[in-house]
Amino acid sequence: MTSEYHSNFQSVQAIAGEKLGRSVQKSLFDRIEWLKPLHELCLPDKSPLIVHSQEGDAEAWMFLMKTGFRRHAALANWYNFTFRPIYLGDYDEVTKLALLAKLANQLKSSSHRIEITPVPDEDSAASLTERAFEQAGWIVFRSKADDNHILNVRGRTFDQYWADRPGQLRNTVRRKAKKSRVDPDRNPVLRRGLG
Repeated sequence: MTSEYHSNFQSVQAIAGEKLGRSVQKSLFDRIEWLKPLHELCLPDKSPLIVHSQEGDAEAWMFLMKTGFRRHAALANWYNFTFRPIYLGDYDEVTKLALLAKLANQLKSSSHRIEITPVPDEDSAASLTERAFEQAGWIVFRSKADDNHILNVRGRTFDQYWADRPGQLRNTVRRKAKKSRVDPDRNPVLRRGLG
């Protein structure tokens, strides 16, 4: 198993190619076409620290940024809904854990504190990351940041789902939607501005 650091996106793109692109990565926040402009436009004063581990064909990446002396954080800001290690395939939990533990072990040589957030756990990303860092000897503090509410639609369309909602809820939404439409005759601020 190998593990390595990168300090720029060009070397990452040269190694990963399309595997960090739209065709492989389902989440926008896991794609290099999101991460590179995020760094260039929003975090240009933060030096990237990109960690890569590989075992055979299995690969994992973690995109971090320097926040102080031997301190790093997720290469993320409030534009990101999630941050997590990025895998270049659909691996089993054992493989993911091994790749992450290797990343975590590699990070000990360059960092003594890493803050990564917001890591979701719907796909076990938070739990696996916590376990991997603990296995590598890190002391891990995990706290809840927020809740993601996910609805299992079970193959239904929105119209089918909406038809199953209580009539009072549907009527309230319909009534509020009518009120929220901009009507210059009913909105004195707009009427004054237009007249």
